[in-house]
Amino acid sequence: MVPVDQPKQEQVRIPLGLTDLPSHSLFLRPPPPELYHYTTLDGACGIVESKSLHLTKFTYLNDRSELTYAIQQFQAAANRLAPKIRSDDRRVLLTDVAHQLGSFERTNICVASFCEDPDLLSQWRAYGHVGKGIALGFSGQILGKTNNSGWAHLVRCIYDSPQQQLIVNELMEMLLTCYDTAIAYYSPDAHEKIRKQIIGYFNTTFLRIAPVLKDHHFSEEKEWRIVTAPRKTTDPKFRARVSNTRISQYYVYDFEQNRNGEYEFLPSVVVGPTEDADHISDAVNILCMRNSVLLRTRRYSQIPYRG
Repeated sequence: MVPVDQPKQEQVRIPLGLTDLPSHSLFLRPPPPELYHYTTLDGACGIVESKSLHLTKFTYLNDRSELTYAIQQFQAAANRLAPKIRSDDRRVLLTDVAHQLGSFERTNICVASFCEDPDLLSQWRAYGHVGKGIALGFSGQILGKTNNSGWAHLVRCIYDSPQQQLIVNELMEMLLTCYDTAIAYYSPDAHEKIRKQIIGYFNTTFLRIAPVLKDHHFSEEKEWRIVTAPRKTTDPKFRARVSNTRISQYYVYDFEQNRNGEYEFLPSVVVGPTEDADHISDAVNILCMRNSVLLRTRRYSQIPYRG
């Protein structure tokens, strides 16, 4: 629920938040015990030494088609529904919202990705340095605490087309219902201001849901994501990296110590399919020990692949 300002000293609550979506249980659900983040050895070292994750602003993701997939789904559904809406105001609102979703590039929503599978060939090829990397097994319970933090949610990606359509349809219904509620509550001279506020709130909620919807061709990944609320550029944890090889913006997610000053976010690692697996495993074990990261299990990829 989000408040919408009223010229008077009162506010009306408009249900436009992430959990106001009736189907939010499709993607907001308890995670498995461990979720795996495939990365290079350099990336793994940086995570262990800093005891943190860098959540990438989602306009900087490797595959920019991910950013447009959900927008295209919504716009297509809005185009189908709009001619059936009798009210001019409601129809124009829906088409305006569908058009303005292209403003996502100005929204500082950041994402980190995980996979349910600890030993997946496509992930080794794409993110694990062609098999010479590592899959970090993060505690699902610890990652799931972000759902109570207010700044982010841990979500399960949805690949099923009927479920995606349900989410999109409910988003449209939520938008129109909130608009009807607000218009009925406020005086006519405040309608334009309220309309703009509703569009702004809706865009933010939609763009937090957009990373959940993925093309069914990627269903093998069984992906989960941490998706932040929009981050202010003045937030010291929202940062940028500029170099000859990489330009990015990201948000720093710091893990917390337990009472003994240790870190429990990384219970296991899986070493990729490489001839140096033993050396990598031993070195990662020492790295975790020196950084007070409680690594309980070290495993090796069972895939007969050499990049």
